Amino acid sequence: MKETIIVRGLVPNKELYYVLVNIHFHTHSEHTINNKSYPLEMHMVHKLYPDQEQYTNHTRIVVGVLFNYSATPNQMLTDFDVQNLSV
Repeated sequence: MKETIIVRGLVPNKELYYVLVNIHFHTHSEHTINNKSYPLEMHMVHKLYPDQEQYTNHTRIVVGVLFNYSATPNQMLTDFDVQNLSV
């Protein structure tokens, strides 16, 4: 399964499968931690597999990652290849 996350706990005794459908960025962050915003936020949007929609209303899950400035390069961002992203 391509870029799949498995979620447990939304539905008792049922594993739900979500596939990555979109990655996008916000400058400045849309969200804060303790009222502090960050210079960059990445959202990874996942969609519920169609055959599982009968089990939950949670058809999308978004994972957010906040980034801060640093003197050290962020290896994840350095290796991120937008041109070859296939979602």
